[in-house]
Amino acid sequence: MKISSTPLTVKEWKNQKAIYESTGSPEFDLGFATFYLNRTNRSGVLNGGPIGGLDQKGKWKINARFNKKSLIDRIKALSSFANRISIFNKDGIELVKTYLGKKNTFIYLDPPYYEKGASLYLNHYKEYDHKKLADCLNANRDAFWLLTYDNTKPIKELYKKRNMMKFTLNYNVHTARIGKEILIVSDLVKHSKIYVK
Repeated sequence: MKISSTPLTVKEWKNQKAIYESTGSPEFDLGFATFYLNRTNRSGVLNGGPIGGLDQKGKWKINARFNKKSLIDRIKALSSFANRISIFNKDGIELVKTYLGKKNTFIYLDPPYYEKGASLYLNHYKEYDHKKLADCLNANRDAFWLLTYDNTKPIKELYKKRNMMKFTLNYNVHTARIGKEILIVSDLVKHSKIYVK
C-alpha cells in the first residue's frame, strides 16, 4: 500500500508538494499528494508548511498526524462503504441544492471559516458566498442538514432563525489556541431525536 511505503521526511514532503502543485499529475498521484499534505501540514492546511517546519525543529514532527497503521485501518473501514460514496468536483452550494430534501439524506456542511478562510483555504468563500449558502439552507429549513462555522456575529445573523449551539475546538495552526465555533441545525434536525443539546 502506498501509505506504508512512502517515507515521512521533508524530502518526501517536497516531492508530494510538487506533485500537488503540478497541473499534469495523474489522478491517483494527485489524490495521494493531497492526502499526504493534509496529514503532514500544520492543521492539515494544504498550502501550509510541514508540521515541525522545514528544519524539523518544532515540538511536533512531520509524522505527528500520520500514524500509518491507523490511517490504513481507517481507509480499509471506509472502503467497505465504497459503493455508497460519490465524489463530486462541483460547487458546494450547487451540490447542496441537488440533495436537499431528498429521501434518506442528511447533509453535514463544513464551509470555509468566515473570518480566516482566505488564509486557511485554497478555495475560500467571500461574504456573498456565505450569504448564498445561508439563503439556500434557510429556504430548506425542513430538510435534514447541520453545519459548523466559526462563531462570528455575521454568521449568527445569517442563521438567526435557526437553532445554534456553541462549542470549542483546540487548534494548532501556528500557535495553540482554542477556537470558538457554532453548530447550526435545520428545523427538522432540531425537532428530531438525533438532536443533542
